[in-house]
Amino acid sequence: MDEGGERMKKFLFMTTTIIIAVAATALLAPAAAQTNE
Repeated sequence: MDEGGERMKKFLFMTTTIIIAVAATALLAPAAAQTNE
């Protein structure tokens, strides 16, 4: 097996997960701020 490819896949998966988490936070934060008022 190509170990470099495996590492790249893991890195891409982690990066994608982080980006999704940040995007979800950015989308939910304004909504949460509005409900607090």
